[in-house]
Amino acid sequence: MPKKNTAFSVSLSLYKSDGTLITNPGTITAKISKDFGDYGDVGTVTEEDSTYGQIKLALTATEMNADVIDLYVVDNTSGCVPWTATIYTDANTIGEVKTDTAAILADTGTDGVKVSAGTGAGQLDFTSGVVKSNLAQILGTALTETAGYLAAGFKKFFNIASPTSTMNQITLVDTCTANTDMRGTDNAALASELAKVPKSDGGTTWNATAVSQMQSGLATSTEVTAIQNNTRVVRVVPTVIERPDSGTVTHRIELLLYDATGNMEAPDSAPTIDLVDQGGTDLSARLDSTTMSLVSTGRYRAVYTASDTDDLEQLVWTFSVVEGGATRQYGNTSLIVDTTAVDFTAADRLKLEALNSDWTDGGRLDLLIDALIARVGAITGSGDNTVLGFFKAALNKAAATPSDIGGTFAPSTDSLEALRDTEPMGTAMRGTDGANTTTPPTAATIRSEVDSNSTQLALLKKLLEADMFVDTSNPAQYVLRIREKGTTTDLLVKNLQSITGAAITNTTTIVGGEIQAA
Repeated sequence: MPKKNTAFSVSLSLYKSDGTLITNPGTITAKISKDFGDYGDVGTVTEEDSTYGQIKLALTATEMNADVIDLYVVDNTSGCVPWTATIYTDANTIGEVKTDTAAILADTGTDGVKVSAGTGAGQLDFTSGVVKSNLAQILGTALTETAGYLAAGFKKFFNIASPTSTMNQITLVDTCTANTDMRGTDNAALASELAKVPKSDGGTTWNATAVSQMQSGLATSTEVTAIQNNTRVVRVVPTVIERPDSGTVTHRIELLLYDATGNMEAPDSAPTIDLVDQGGTDLSARLDSTTMSLVSTGRYRAVYTASDTDDLEQLVWTFSVVEGGATRQYGNTSLIVDTTAVDFTAADRLKLEALNSDWTDGGRLDLLIDALIARVGAITGSGDNTVLGFFKAALNKAAATPSDIGGTFAPSTDSLEALRDTEPMGTAMRGTDGANTTTPPTAATIRSEVDSNSTQLALLKKLLEADMFVDTSNPAQYVLRIREKGTTTDLLVKNLQSITGAAITNTTTIVGGEIQAA
C-alpha cells in the first residue's frame, strides 16, 4: 500500500472507446482529489514511451498527504476514455513492520519475563498450574483480623443465588443509623452549585422533562452508522454534457462504493440507474444498460450516449444501491448544452460586444445607414411611404399612391402595368390585327407560275454555269460560253475598249483600270 505523505509514482496507458491503445498521447489532462475534495491539476505528468503510450504521474509528498486519493487522466485524442483510479494510503507500509521473528521470540533474560515455577525473582509460585496468592501479598502486610471473619464477610457479600443489588444500593446498615439520616447540609455546597444551572422549567431541581430534552438532542449509534453509510458512495457523473454538432458522443458513468473504513465494498446486487428529464420523461434508452456493469470490487460503470438530436435540458440521475438488505438512492443532475455555448470564448465575446456597439445609436452601422438614406433620399417609412410601397406604385396600377412621391403620378395611369394596357404601345393584339386579307395561292397556282418562267430559270442556270474569259484576238473580247452535249454556245460576247473608247488589240498597251466592256 502506498505510504501517506510520501512521493509516489503511477504508470498508466490510455485507450479509445473502441478499445484501441493511444500510443502517442496529445495534450494530457491529469486531475487529483484528496479525501473526496475538489479536483486540482497533478504537478508532474510525463509521457514515458510513445510506442505503448506509457504515461507517468509523479505524485509529490504533498499530493500524497491524504487517506484517499482519486486520480483522473484524459487526453485530447478523439474518443479517448478517461482513466480513473483510487489510492488508499497508510501511515506505515508493511515493509516498515519488523518481521524478524527470531529476534522477537529470543529470550535474552532482559527483554522479557522468564516464566518458571519458584519463589525467586521473576518466578511464579504455583502448583499444578494454580498460582498461589494471599491477601498479605496483595496488601503488602499481614492481616490481623479475627480468624474466620474475612471468610465470613466474603460469604456474606457473595453467597447470593440471584444478586439484584450493587454495593452502592445497599440500604440495610443496622449499626450505622447516623449515615441513613445524612441529609441536606452534608451536600450543601454541591446543591448550591447545581442551583446555578438553568432548568428547563425555571425551577431549582432537575426533572424528567429536562433529562428527556437533553437525550433527544444526542444522536444514537444507529443514527451515526446511518450517517457513515450515506457518505460511502461516490458518483462520477458529468455536470455538463455537450450536445455534439453531428453524430453521437459517449460518456462513462461510474459508481464507487466504500465500507466504513474506506475499503472498496461489494453491494448485495449490481446498482441500477433511473434517468429522466426535468419533466419526468424516461431517457434510460440513452444508457447501454440500466443495470451497471461490474469493473472491480465496489466499482460499477454504465455508458451514456449523447446525440446531436438531444434537447437542451436537465437530466436527473437516480442510483439505487442495496447494501445489507437496505436500499439507498443517490441523485445527481446534468445539463445538456449546445457546442456553441461551451466553445464560446472571451475573444468571441469581445467581437459580439464590438458588433453591439456598432448597432447602437451613433455607431458605425448606424452612421452607414444614415449615409445610405442621405444618398437614396429619405422616405417617411410608414403607410405606403416605404420601399415596398414605392415598388407597388411603380408596378401595380391598383396600388395606392405614396404621398412622398408628390407630383401628378398615379399608379392607375403611370405604373408599368397601366402603360402596358394603354394604346398605342400597350394595346393588346387582337386576332385580326395585321392579318393577310388576300387568298393565298394554291399549290397548282405556284407550280404553273414556276412552269411559265422555266425558260428564264433555265437561262439563269446556264449563266451561273457559263465559262467567263477574255478572248485576246483582234479585237479583244469578253466572252460567256456554255458547253452542252459536246457543243459550245457563246451567251455573251463584248468587245473590250480602253477608257478612251478605242478597241483593244494585241498591240494595245493597257494600264490597270482602263478596260471596260463595250
